[in-house]
Amino acid sequence: KFSLKQNLRELWPIVVGWEATAPDPRRVMPKTSTENYKDGSSYKGEYNNEGFKDGYGVLTLKSGDVYQGQFVTSDMTGFGVMISADGSKYTGEFKGGKFEGLGMFESKDGTKFTGQFEGSAPVFGLMTFKDGSHGAPKLSGKFVDGQFYEAGETEELCEKVKDAAEKADEAAAKAAAL
Repeated sequence: KFSLKQNLRELWPIVVGWEATAPDPRRVMPKTSTENYKDGSSYKGEYNNEGFKDGYGVLTLKSGDVYQGQFVTSDMTGFGVMISADGSKYTGEFKGGKFEGLGMFESKDGTKFTGQFEGSAPVFGLMTFKDGSHGAPKLSGKFVDGQFYEAGETEELCEKVKDAAEKADEAAAKAAAL
């Protein structure tokens, strides 16, 4: 049985496993640089004048999980793409290192959730299974704790998510090109 909550729980350490830290104030960072960290993770991307990751960048974690997209003061904030080592993928908006806003999560088994996320949890949207079906009854509407809760119309929302996903893919491409 597919559980979006379980898939997000498995991906959660990816999102929160890397902590944004204040840069060493004595160190002047170039506008674009690559850093390798003691824990085996690395960052390649842009920095602001204070030395924080800011702009576009690629964060690769020791586990093999990769985030490509926008950073604001060393947080994954803005549009981006997170690909886990197991093949799960989130494309959309981030805030403070969490899935926040419009996005699309695709699990390693091909099941997708398209819609609104808050604190990395799906709250309103459409579930699509690998075969293209949406379940019976159709899993479209409100989700609570990763589980379908109440039916609702998602057609307009899904169109907005497509736009957000395009922006996230553009941000990921800019980050990868650095």
